[in-house]
Formats: sequence, structure tokens, C-alpha cells
Amino acid sequence: TRGLPPTFAKPSAELVRLVRLTAWLDEQDPTFFINASERVIRDALTNIYVQQFNLPINVAQLLGQRLMALVLTAVLHPGSIGLQEQQFSEHFALEIKIAQLLGKHASA
Repeated sequence: TRGLPPTFAKPSAELVRLVRLTAWLDEQDPTFFINASERVIRDALTNIYVQQFNLPINVAQLLGQRLMALVLTAVLHPGSIGLQEQQFSEHFALEIKIAQLLGKHASA
């Protein structure tokens, strides 16, 4: 909730552990996350995008989903998108650039 970092070199060991735990939980009980009443990560990312880039909520939610998908893919299936570890920061920078451009467009 402190905001998106200007660079994101690679998923931290803690993030990798949490993503793998999430995947395991989903594998064990596919309804586990469907029934979750709180969407803490989604809501936090949405708020960050709204506050930092002045985006409408629906656009911020979409960008948050994109970022979450990037992190999940980077951890669980990097080969599916041909992602090398050193390229993660470039993908993250692209997500930030998209948010900046959409923010400028929204305020124009």
C-alpha cells in the first residue's frame, strides 16, 4: 500500500512464496478465492493507480489485474511468455508507462 516502486527488478522471495501458496490453495479448493469476501490486493492496487495516476476506478482495476497477472506469470510460468528474470523490470516499467499515459489521457 506504499505505492508502486519505480523499478521492480524481480519478484521477492516472499512474493514468490505467496504466489505459490495462492496457486496451491486454488488447486486444492478452486472455490477458495471465489468465496473470499475481501479482495485486499486488488483493492490496494486499484487505490494506488487511482491516487498516483488519477485514473478512473474501472481503468485502475484493469491495470491492477494486468499487474497481478504479470507477477503470477513471472513466478509460475515465466516460459509461457518468454520472460527472462532480467526482463521483469522492463515489463514492470511498461505497466507504469501505460498507467502514466492513461492518467494523462484521463485528465485531458
